Amino acid sequence: QNAVKDATSVNAKLNSTPFCTSTVMLPKDKIGLWGGIRQRLQAVKQNPPDLFLLYYAGHGIQQGAKGTVYLVPGTANPVDEEDCRVHCLSLDDVLRICHKDLDEPLRKRSKKDVLCLIVIDAC
Repeated sequence: QNAVKDATSVNAKLNSTPFCTSTVMLPKDKIGLWGGIRQRLQAVKQNPPDLFLLYYAGHGIQQGAKGTVYLVPGTANPVDEEDCRVHCLSLDDVLRICHKDLDEPLRKRSKKDVLCLIVIDAC
């Protein structure tokens, strides 16, 4: 419940700022989290911002020898690294889709760079 309050509070603050559009997503699983991020990235490609902010409030976990950071959606309850790979979204994947959906096509089309800032508010 604290994560929802945090996300709602940040959303309200951002939406009160001129030239800023913000949306709250409440994904229950990895597919919902992945799909929600992709949907927002696709929406901003039409009118690229100078800054794309992804604020994640919820559970996170660091697993494995490489210390991979995973975002843990609502229904996931990982107990080991394999569970994380199956049920959670890695921060590496989030960075990759931000680069794939924002940086590459925009740079080719408009020579414009979009700063992608990711804030993880997780425990």
